Amino acid sequence: MKTRLRFSLVLGAIGLALAQAAFAAELTFRVPVNLSNLHPDVKRVRVVCGIGASESAPVNILTGFMSAPINIGADGAYRGTITVEINELGGLTPERRAAVRAWGCFLVLTNTVSGSALGRWVPPGLSGGPVWAMPKSGTPFSSQVHGPLRLE
Repeated sequence: MKTRLRFSLVLGAIGLALAQAAFAAELTFRVPVNLSNLHPDVKRVRVVCGIGASESAPVNILTGFMSAPINIGADGAYRGTITVEINELGGLTPERRAAVRAWGCFLVLTNTVSGSALGRWVPPGLSGGPVWAMPKSGTPFSSQVHGPLRLE
């Protein structure tokens, strides 16, 4: 039986350029997400953001998760802005704070509705990943965005 993948994701690269960071005691990312034609097995999505020492490792210093995963409806779509906060900036040593050079956000999917041990969170399009997490061939697709950042 041939499986037809039905997945399309645009995690606005332009939008991430617009992801806003508020530098008080926390860091807030507002990430525009546009999902459509998700495989019927995809039940929830989550956005993870962080800060790191380089754009190739943008989440290796601090990571924040959105407060709750978003449930995907029967139509296999979600469009909106997801907020991710990092509240531990005040706990960074001056050395770690000075090492921050980048931010990054990425999307993960799961095929379960609850925290079942049978499900797992996986990035979409991961080579060798499950069929339900693969984009349809020829679909414009981005599951992560990142950019430069300096903490003052």
